[in-house]
Amino acid sequence: MTHFPRRPYPRPRPDPTIFALRPRVYIVILVLVYAALSLTAWTLLCILNTRPIGSTSYQSYKYTYDNFEDFSQQVNKWYQTAKFLSGTVGVLALPLTSSVCASAAVNFAQTRSRGTKSCLTLKQTVTLANKGWTSPFVLLTLPFQHKRLGSSFLYGAIALHVLGGILNPLQQVLLGQEDLNVPRGTSKTKGEVSDIPGLVQRYKSTTTDSGKTTALLRAFLSNPQEVKTRQNFWGDPYNKSSDLFVAAAPSNTNTEGLQQFVPRANSSVLKQELQDAEFPSDCSGDSFFRNITLRRDWEISICMPGNLSSSPFTQTRDRQDFDEVLYIAIRSYNIWTTFMLTCSTTIGYFRLPNIGNANKPGPLLEKDPMKTDEHIPVHRYRPPAEPLDSSKRPGEDPSGKFLLELVPGKGPLALLAVALFGEGSFLDTRLKPTVNITRSSGLECVEYGPMAFSASFGCLNDSPMNGNMHVYFLQTLAKKESFDQGLMLANMAILSDMDNLWKGIPVEIQSVAPITKPAISKLSMIVFSSLLGTYLILLLALSCWASVRIGWTDSLDAYAMLKMGSTLATDPFYSEVIRKTNEKVLDKLPGWVGDQDPEETMGKLAVGGQAPVRWRRRYRKGSDMLL
Repeated sequence: MTHFPRRPYPRPRPDPTIFALRPRVYIVILVLVYAALSLTAWTLLCILNTRPIGSTSYQSYKYTYDNFEDFSQQVNKWYQTAKFLSGTVGVLALPLTSSVCASAAVNFAQTRSRGTKSCLTLKQTVTLANKGWTSPFVLLTLPFQHKRLGSSFLYGAIALHVLGGILNPLQQVLLGQEDLNVPRGTSKTKGEVSDIPGLVQRYKSTTTDSGKTTALLRAFLSNPQEVKTRQNFWGDPYNKSSDLFVAAAPSNTNTEGLQQFVPRANSSVLKQELQDAEFPSDCSGDSFFRNITLRRDWEISICMPGNLSSSPFTQTRDRQDFDEVLYIAIRSYNIWTTFMLTCSTTIGYFRLPNIGNANKPGPLLEKDPMKTDEHIPVHRYRPPAEPLDSSKRPGEDPSGKFLLELVPGKGPLALLAVALFGEGSFLDTRLKPTVNITRSSGLECVEYGPMAFSASFGCLNDSPMNGNMHVYFLQTLAKKESFDQGLMLANMAILSDMDNLWKGIPVEIQSVAPITKPAISKLSMIVFSSLLGTYLILLLALSCWASVRIGWTDSLDAYAMLKMGSTLATDPFYSEVIRKTNEKVLDKLPGWVGDQDPEETMGKLAVGGQAPVRWRRRYRKGSDMLL
């Protein structure tokens, strides 16, 4: 038996005169893509403002990238990507907004619900179809013809376009660009400087000064170089208004990419002339007293009253201020004077020059920078020294006698007094008449004496001391300027003492290189983020409304108006209205579309229809219909 294959029944061809309306989802997809690009661009700019992509900060890129070149290339790549995306969304803002408004205008120009028709006139619909929200003519004439041209949708579309149009220019205004210096390579230690807590105690449980600071000051005093030009003096020495001070680091120190703090000190002296009777009569105990007779008619008396067995420095990195007093009486045939010197000293910390503070030294700080500055690594500073052993009074020699020379951590005036008048000083070794010096050569200059920077006292030869040398030295001591400069050298000796380095501060230098990154303030970031978020939310809401509500056409454009016009022209009722109405016929004709036969099985789209357009309802095409 032969079996023949069954022939399938042919599918009926769809009726071309029947159609169904569907949601316009594509407009939502376009808005979502645009929003993703816009948010990505702005997010990248905000992140790059504070840190690089993939790292916690610009200073710690070494934990993410192998070298600076890779880091710089990645930062530049992300920055260029953000700028490209930002420029792209800026160009697309107005065209996309106009497309969304044109699509949503279809819904606005339709009957919204049964019995509630739109009140748009054909003139108002034509204005929307012509995209009046971007038309200069419409924008200029709208204030004068708002009843003929205007509608609530048109006003909303104009506001949305203004918001979308100002975003890109506003971003260019708010967003800046800066070159950030970031570390390049590892830091290098230049050396160590003394720390203030170590000025009190140089060795653990030690109450006796080794004398190295005094010897260092005597070497400084014997240097004929002008005091204010030495390497540890900061400020302009030739500008009286300049803040001149002594620091533990040389004045040419620059840490470049690091923020570091070192001690600084400055002293000012006040000289007050006194009567002979005002010289202290009792300068015993823990005070400092010297009476030196150079010859029969040359005598110097020195008194530094008070309890000098304790250091004026305290074991803290906060700012410290203290005063010292010294009495000097000079008796000679040509100089007879008694005066009191009051020395006011301030010591603390300051920021070394670096790129972050325009390569200039910072001001004197009131508080410990290790505690108040979060950017300073704690490991760069060592903790203060342990308290002194109080079982033995500082300054006692083996016999129990108090000697200021043995007190550790002397103030600058006390240190200067010991260097000039203490044991082993120039007065004690060279100017005493008992010193036997025989001339061994004809050299005019063998060494420099103290206060060698003074014009009246300097180079010494190897001949026995003559009267003029005594006179020059006494004249130098009588000058206030000599003590001003001597105190600066005393502070330099205090901050330069090598015995202090076991608890010192390492000075490190970090080379840097510039990285270009966006710069925007927090306020600008908040303002622009709010405007961008508002714009994207409104645009997305409008596109969703255009997609969810079924429209009789995809966009309210010239083609849609052509179909509406042809429908009105073929309708007998509206044809008669057009024939009898004057030139303002567009203000009389309806500008909305609806279902003319809502009760029938097949709907019919018509201008001025009373029923809304519905999804999945079938509509019939015809010569007098829109589609």
